[in-house]
Amino acid sequence: MVILVIGFVLIWSFYLDETRKEQPYFYAQDVIDFLAHTTVASVSGTIPYVQALVLNGNITNLDNTLLEQIALSYMEDTAKGEQPCEGADCKTYSAHNLTRFVMKDVIPEYYGIRLLINGTDIYLKNSTFGGMENESDITISAKKMAVVVFNKVNLSDPFIVEVRVWR
Repeated sequence: MVILVIGFVLIWSFYLDETRKEQPYFYAQDVIDFLAHTTVASVSGTIPYVQALVLNGNITNLDNTLLEQIALSYMEDTAKGEQPCEGADCKTYSAHNLTRFVMKDVIPEYYGIRLLINGTDIYLKNSTFGGMENESDITISAKKMAVVVFNKVNLSDPFIVEVRVWR
């Protein structure tokens, strides 16, 4: 009987430890869908950083989705010659900061996440277990295209936004 219990516990522990491929896929797709369908107006009251950007005039169109606003910030940062940067000391790169504050509690901490626009790193958060993307067994990617209206009449070239999730 003891052998059966020990065998069951061992089998159960291996089953729980195995990373399922479906979960990172759903997170990657859910994150990109969240960004593509959530408007700035719907989060401006709950995320202080977004609220500050609205109040100081850096965000003027509250009907933009988060994906459009991040792409617009990326376009503006690139036009100003800003270079992508990482971490909390990244004061000038608004696309990174906007993404960092929006993504803060979107995905569990034991997953890593990266957001890229046209292949440029905008945001990176490794898992709390120190797992980096290149060390992971599973990395799942989801992509969407974004086109931004700027100056109220002009359309940008399309941006390819990619979200990668790993554990």
